[in-house]
Amino acid sequence: MKCPKLINLAFIKLRAMAGGAVGAVLTLLLAFAMFVTAAAALNTPKPEKLVLAVVDESNTALSARLTDMLAYEKTASVKLIPCQNLAMAEALIGQYGAEGTLVIEKDFDEALAGGGTALAFYAAPGTSSAEAAEEIIAANAVALRSRLRSRIYSEELLGRGLTAEELTKLEVLADAALEREGAFAETQVVGSGAVAGSSVFGAFYARYAGFAAFIVMLCLLMLGAFTGSADARSAAQRIRSLRAGEYLEAGANMAALVIFGLCLLILSYIAGGAPKALEALAGVAFVFCTAALSMLLGSFAGSERAEIASPFIALITSLAGGCFINPEAIGGALKTLSFFTPQGLYLSALNSRWACIIILVLAGLLMTVLCLMNARAAAQKRRR
Repeated sequence: MKCPKLINLAFIKLRAMAGGAVGAVLTLLLAFAMFVTAAAALNTPKPEKLVLAVVDESNTALSARLTDMLAYEKTASVKLIPCQNLAMAEALIGQYGAEGTLVIEKDFDEALAGGGTALAFYAAPGTSSAEAAEEIIAANAVALRSRLRSRIYSEELLGRGLTAEELTKLEVLADAALEREGAFAETQVVGSGAVAGSSVFGAFYARYAGFAAFIVMLCLLMLGAFTGSADARSAAQRIRSLRAGEYLEAGANMAALVIFGLCLLILSYIAGGAPKALEALAGVAFVFCTAALSMLLGSFAGSERAEIASPFIALITSLAGGCFINPEAIGGALKTLSFFTPQGLYLSALNSRWACIIILVLAGLLMTVLCLMNARAAAQKRRR
């Protein structure tokens, strides 16, 4: 009998927290709309290569060789989009998400032979990989200059021009070196796929799991603020008059918040894709810990103060926890601080860190016990 009574009371509490059944449904619908929007913006496939528009004003064998080297399939780090002019390149940058435009100028052959390059790179607005693109282009230009100079030096050493057979052998050796080593060394990024996909070039990034954690935290903190309101305290007094009423009251509040949090979690998975078993377990642990935190905040701070503080607490803990920035990239105190927030523990748990899931559950249990102790202390004070 206790369990059905607890569940029924939890749904009554949930309706009161959300301002009725209609309020609860509207909150879930709004949250789902935000999940869908975030998933569409953040779960787009990440390009495996840097995309560059290229305008070849030289149209010579050497300029064609440079583009072939950049796009060489076995060592390529760049995907090229050929364009006839700069205007066409600018129009295609937004369509293909190019990092910028490479212009091979008309005097490219003469400049390359004389030690220059006659290359121009125009970075797209807001690009995060312009420096990497410039380094890749420069490395391939240097490799091409080495090819050109190897022919010149060979002819100077031999005192004659190279035969067609010798030129072919020289090209074969250069191609073999390019295939073996590449003109630009590959850099391996160690970390999670989410971090590597969106935060290779800086500490600021957003990922869907972090945004979903922020929404869940915000909604539960706002609902949990009701537990400190005058209406909630009045209803709690009647419930506590029952046998084991303190436990029933705390359990109903916790169950109401957990049920709503799980609904939010399911909606986030519907919008963002089905989770793996570990991700789902981490999500449940995060909901439990966040529900306990919101109940603790409401019981100690009071309704009005909790409602005012809830958005700020959700935002600050989300920033510190790594929902919108990468603590690993910043390091130091922020990296350590992220493990003291539910969001930070949840996002770390997604990287197969079982200890973070255990900490979330233990923290939730501790805060639940604190809420229960506070309720019992308040009840004893009223009896006196």
